Amino acid sequence: MGRVEWTRLSGDDVEEVLAILISREHPRAERIRPSRGDGGIDILLPLDDGTFRVFQAKKFTENLTTSQKRQIKESFDRLVSYTSSRGMQVANWSLVTPLDRTKENLEWLESVTSEADFDVDWLGRPYVEGLASKYPEVIDYYLRDGKERLEAAVSSLTSLLRLHAGSSGGPSDAYQASDSIATLHVLHEEINRYDPHYRYDVAVESETTPSHQLDFPGLVCSVQQSDGKSRVTVRVIARFADAVHVRPIPLSVKIRAEKGSELETAMEDFGSFGTPITVPPENVNVSLDLPGGLGVSDSAGEFSILMPKPNSSIPLQCSILDPEGAALAETEIVFHTRTHGSAGAEVYGSEEGGVFDMKLRLVFPNQLSHINVQPQNFSGRKLESVLPGLRFLAECQSPNRLRIVDPLAGTQAALGDLGGGNTGDIAMICECVENLITLQRAAKRRIPAPDFTTVRVEDSLDWSRAARLVRGETVNITWSDIKVNVIPGHGGELGDQFPGALLLRYPLTVRVSGVDYDLGLCQFWTPAAQIRRHNGKPVIEDGKAIVEPMDGANGALRMVAPLEAPHSN
Repeated sequence: MGRVEWTRLSGDDVEEVLAILISREHPRAERIRPSRGDGGIDILLPLDDGTFRVFQAKKFTENLTTSQKRQIKESFDRLVSYTSSRGMQVANWSLVTPLDRTKENLEWLESVTSEADFDVDWLGRPYVEGLASKYPEVIDYYLRDGKERLEAAVSSLTSLLRLHAGSSGGPSDAYQASDSIATLHVLHEEINRYDPHYRYDVAVESETTPSHQLDFPGLVCSVQQSDGKSRVTVRVIARFADAVHVRPIPLSVKIRAEKGSELETAMEDFGSFGTPITVPPENVNVSLDLPGGLGVSDSAGEFSILMPKPNSSIPLQCSILDPEGAALAETEIVFHTRTHGSAGAEVYGSEEGGVFDMKLRLVFPNQLSHINVQPQNFSGRKLESVLPGLRFLAECQSPNRLRIVDPLAGTQAALGDLGGGNTGDIAMICECVENLITLQRAAKRRIPAPDFTTVRVEDSLDWSRAARLVRGETVNITWSDIKVNVIPGHGGELGDQFPGALLLRYPLTVRVSGVDYDLGLCQFWTPAAQIRRHNGKPVIEDGKAIVEPMDGANGALRMVAPLEAPHSN
């Protein structure tokens, strides 16, 4: 690529190209559009230590005139005033021009910036030419015929992808996976040769492969085409942060919704509160001017505006109040995402124990109009961490109210009514967790929260009975029979002890999520039991006698206190 003749270009072209070159070199940089309030900043680069580097691009291509020096000094003075009034800490200010610096010009710049409390430098023609050599596609696109060649490169995709389409398919023509590597390299290099704003990555996947993730770094959009067997995805990725402003992507969407339909309601919610929305293909036409010739015009397709990425982390204390204002339950919810529209906003958060997600709809200025709570799967978490959230959910119903308080300021952020709802299942789960915490202490082992979608009623009843025993209660039960081990040859002696009272001790265990937990020694007692007999002799099966209740006598269970260790003198 030949040397750029900067002196033959208009001032606007020079400054536009300089800005793009600097942005390509520093992708995080933000270009500040010229205005009366730009503070003498053309390009602002945030640094890792919280300070900023400022680039001031000037179109001057020949030795500075008095007027040009005045413009540079005015830009510098505006920068000093602007940053000091806003508390911005500047680490470096760089003047960038496609002009060879002279000793006299450097001395002049040093004299007018001598009182600056940050570094000042002048990046002249060698720096600019170095960037032009490093990023030739910028020069080609803006100053030569790069735009046309970009369109031609994208058009060549078809021929590159059809490289082996004419193969006869015979054994000698078998196309191996390794054969495609060189073709794909050429394809990627060709489509990324001319566009200074965006990079294009291409992937070919089976139709059953899950769709790409939208949080791909720098992703602007993805275009997918399918032939029913495979899917080609072209990802358009910004080369620098300001690319979407330099080369915008206009979007036109026409949505048709019948009056009174769910889609009409969804559109109203989006306009009023920014609620995410998905429109089916039969109701939408999209025109999108994508770079690289990938755009579409008046095309049908599913259109979605998704939830924004989490943009904050604000922990707030949330309480359930009864109609008299007494607190029934409380937990902390971390609010992380916000959408907004013409009438208000929606705020999304997650309960600290992972028990539920919450969405609040706020009508401006600060009226809480709607509360939505969505339980989550918290299996595997610590039981103690999920209990506050469960108690909260169990009380989350009318006529109770929700109060939200900023724990740092101690001020009430919102207060709203709760809708009706059946929280019976949540109350049962809450009771189960309380019982499991009791059993956990007895077992001296941590019991992870089970998946309550798979817990049986029988399991919860077993945990409840075991927890009562561990707490020191006596549990009365009905029973049908008990098998008792018999010492060989002593069946008759056992038979002589019945009818009468029966006292048995056995290890008490519970099973949670397929794991057995030992809780200690349990005692069973009944006042009247009899042994099953046949022809007057005890029935012995597999070394066990069968003991049955007498006259419908119930049994009683209680835990046996562990023996204390003997004291040494």
